[in-house]
Order: sequence, then structure tokens, then C-alpha cells
Amino acid sequence: MPCVLDDLAHVVDVTAALLRIANATPAATSADHRDASLAPAHDRVRAAVLARLREPGEFIDTETVSGLAAALAQSQLRPGLTALIGAHVLDAWAGHRFIDFFRDDRRRLQVGDPMPVIAFPGATLPAPDRQAVLRALGQPTSRPANLTPQDDRTPRLRLAPPEVARFRVGLRWAEPHLDPVGPDWRFAAAVTNRAITDEFCWQRYHHGDRALFYEVAPQDVARQRGRLHAAVDEAVRRRATVLVLPELCATQALADELTASGRLTTLPLVALGSFHEATAPATPGRNRCRVLARGVELLTHDKFSDFHLEDAGDAPGDPDVRRHEHLIADEATAGFDLLISAANAVLALICKDALDARVATLVQELAPTVVLVPAMSPKTRPFETLAERLADVPQAFTVVAAVTDEHAAIFGRPGARAPDAPPVVKRTCSEPKVFVFDMGGGEVD
Repeated sequence: MPCVLDDLAHVVDVTAALLRIANATPAATSADHRDASLAPAHDRVRAAVLARLREPGEFIDTETVSGLAAALAQSQLRPGLTALIGAHVLDAWAGHRFIDFFRDDRRRLQVGDPMPVIAFPGATLPAPDRQAVLRALGQPTSRPANLTPQDDRTPRLRLAPPEVARFRVGLRWAEPHLDPVGPDWRFAAAVTNRAITDEFCWQRYHHGDRALFYEVAPQDVARQRGRLHAAVDEAVRRRATVLVLPELCATQALADELTASGRLTTLPLVALGSFHEATAPATPGRNRCRVLARGVELLTHDKFSDFHLEDAGDAPGDPDVRRHEHLIADEATAGFDLLISAANAVLALICKDALDARVATLVQELAPTVVLVPAMSPKTRPFETLAERLADVPQAFTVVAAVTDEHAAIFGRPGARAPDAPPVVKRTCSEPKVFVFDMGGGEVD
């Protein structure tokens, strides 16, 4: 009843309230959910709840809410399972209206807040396109609902997981800019540079007793401008849907130029690498990635996990020092935004953001559709592991573009057609190159 305001309750609020009851006794709810002997009682609760519901809608009146409560209270099942059954009935009845609840941006999710689960393939896609997506993927890597019973969520709604207490997660409504993943989508990872030390420069300094670095930038700005423009033009020529550029491949000025050039207006989704924003000398700043759709900036993601390296001392013979990237440390902003629409959910992480196992767990729980990772790292195996994990559960696409000596382009997808098209495709190269992959994991010329 606390969900009711002015004689109406949103169907999401009511479903979330039921999920909180189910989650209050997780061991009991899970045990009862697995107990096949309770199936007849389960069916009786479902029928009693359905009998109280009228025409599906976004809101439920007080009388209906009271009726639902009465129907659930009559059950002899334990409250956790009874509430879970009610939540699943509401999802089946009006789950298609859940997404309307999230059309306003939400600054930060709190543990237990409702959040949408976006279906893949997108529910708004015409049936032939949904079938074409699945055919293009081949054999699914998994069927998540068969692996883990939905005893803490419904197909279209879940509660924000405990990890959001550690990392900020915002929901940002991105329709109509965010397209559903369709059968013709192509995923591009642009390798603009192959060597970190030979092609980039940065400032080294101390702040008190802390060894720091910042202002990472291409050594030859004019050459880098040409590489960035060429990479974008090549992605456009090969009809890429998604393009990811590497971490710190640009300066703020180069990113501004590229954004203003009009080159991005035909690309449906771009993670424009990242840059160190301009700051006063020896002061902290931000490592920032712009995410755009057809030239429209949807968000900026700021790296929240500072990288550190073992760097040579200040004088010959000095021992190596641990030198940290000099980023602004802000508890209120340390995290990321999830771009959502009725048929897609996208997020961006910058390099070390994605290497934190706690972040990986959080991302998996949020069930995105597409994950974009600009990177600059000597090791790429953790990105491959993340892509494999997300391909299985929740069945997401992952695109990584890196400046590295290892795999510079990584593409993860929730399907495998044959041994030569595994769920995670990895590529190396000896010079700048744009890799474009289709839904089947093959390269597109």
C-alpha cells in the first residue's frame, strides 16, 4: 500500500515491492522456488492474482492493489515465494509497460531500486528481424534463464544489486537515439596506434610524496589527426554500426575537432576513445570518453579506476617508482551511466574500469546489450575474459579497441556458428587498422 499515491500505483513500484519481499528471505525463496511439490499451490496463487487484474496498464488503482494483497495473503506458501509469484504475474500481465517508468534520467541507483531488464533480441524488433539476429549469431553461448532460475527478478525487472553501493550507476534514457541490435549490425574496433612508449608522451611529476603522471597525448598530433579521421572514414565506408577507438588516442582538441567535423553523423554508436582533459599543470583531471549516436553526444564517461605503472626513477640508478594516473577522486561520480531504450542498453568503460572484478560482476548483473571499452594496456587477457563472461550471461556484445602489444581488437558476441567463429574474436596487427565484425563473428572487408 505505500506504493499508492493519489489512488494510483505504478506497476513497476508494485512489482518492485513484491521483489523486495521475495529478496528479504533469499534462502527460503530460492528453496521454495526449486521445490516441484509446491507447483499446484504455485498455480493457485497465480490464478488468484490474475483474477484480480483488469486491463493491463501502466498504473493500478487502490482497489486492485488491495485485491492483489488479499489474494497473496490467502496463500499457505511462505511470503517470499508468494511475493515472487505475484511479481512474475505482473510482469506477464503488464511488463511491456515497465520501460515507461524509466523515461526520466535517474542520477544514481540505490540498492533495491527497480531497474529494467532489456530483452535481447529487442522486443520492439519485428519478428523476422529477431529471428534473423538469432540466425546470424548461430548457436547461443547459453540460455541464462535455464542456468539460473529467476527467483530474484522477473524477465523485465530487477532490483539494483548490492554492488551499486560501491559504484555509482545512473540510468539515462537514450531513445530515440539508441537503435535495437539488428541482423545487419557491424562492430568496429579501430587500432590507431601499436606502441605506447614510441608514439605517446606524458608528464611525470610528484605531488608531495606521490609519484604521478598525466597529459598522455600522441607525440605527433598532426599524424594522429590523420589516423583518427582515416579510422572513422573507414568505419563509415564499411557501414559499421558500432565504432570503438582506443583509450587516450586523442587530445581534447582532437576529440572536439572530430566531433565537429560531421564524420560521425552516419555512425549509429561511437565510443570516441578517450583523452585527458586540459587542466592546470600538476593538477588532477579526467580521462574522458564521449559516447555518441549519429554525432549526438549521449554521455561522457569518466574513468574512475586510476592506472599505475612501475616507472623509472628520476635519476639514473634510482629504483622504479609506482606512478599513478592523476585522476580526480570523486566518490559521488565513481561509476558509470547505463544508456537505455525499449530495446537496447549500452555502457562504456575505460580500460582499468573493466578490469576490476567487482565492476565486471556489477556489469553482468545490469544485463547490458552492448559494452564499449576503449583501452591502453600491455595485457588484454582480462578484456577477453570479460567478453566471454558477458557473452554467456547476460548475452551481451563487447567491443574493445586497445593500444597494446597483444590483442588490439576484441569482439565478444552471444553466439558461435563454428570453431572458426568463437564467441570472442581477437585480432592483432603491426600497423593502424580498422577491424569490422558482423553478427556471425566474421570480418567484413
